Amino acid sequence: MGLGYAIALIAVLAIVFTAGGFYLRYRIYRDLNAAAREGDLDWFFSKIDGFAARFALSVFARERLRFIALARRGDKDQMVEAFNGLMGLKLNDAQRSMVLADGFDGFAANGDRKHCHRILIEMPQAGMTEQQVKTYRCHFDIAVCHNGQMYRTELENKYATLSGRRRGYAAYLLSQIYSETNRKRSRDYREEASRLLGIPADQLTRRIHVNTTV
Repeated sequence: MGLGYAIALIAVLAIVFTAGGFYLRYRIYRDLNAAAREGDLDWFFSKIDGFAARFALSVFARERLRFIALARRGDKDQMVEAFNGLMGLKLNDAQRSMVLADGFDGFAANGDRKHCHRILIEMPQAGMTEQQVKTYRCHFDIAVCHNGQMYRTELENKYATLSGRRRGYAAYLLSQIYSETNRKRSRDYREEASRLLGIPADQLTRRIHVNTTV
């Protein structure tokens, strides 16, 4: 009975410590991710290289968050350095796809055509589907190159059938398409995108993420 009790106690303690470790890692990642994406960058950069982050998170997780924060700050030179560092890690296809998606979002938000185009070329090699790459190409043409009239009819037809965040993303793209030809319509679409995505209208371009389900 004594031995059985001791074994049970050890098992319980192991479960508690394991669960505690998972929760700690989750909380640290959650807080850093929120800070990087919401723009609390002073706090983020004070923590990302600290003991807790290095202990709890993998190199991949930390460097991915660092890139997201640098993109939010708009530091293009450091973005390129961080992105190249991530791509130089030993990644599986799922991780490589995440890095490419984050990279595209970050460089697109900062108007960097060169690196967005480079990423578009690499996406199929990471196992991303033809439809996913097509969606990123559409975003590139509309939001980065400002040459999206060819997509207008298709997007308006899709927009009419969508709801929630998917509709918000389509509204953002349509606001970009109409930005030079119909300012009122562009503004209306932008306001709806802001409402549905929960992002202030003047921050949409800097915080938008490509939605591959549209």
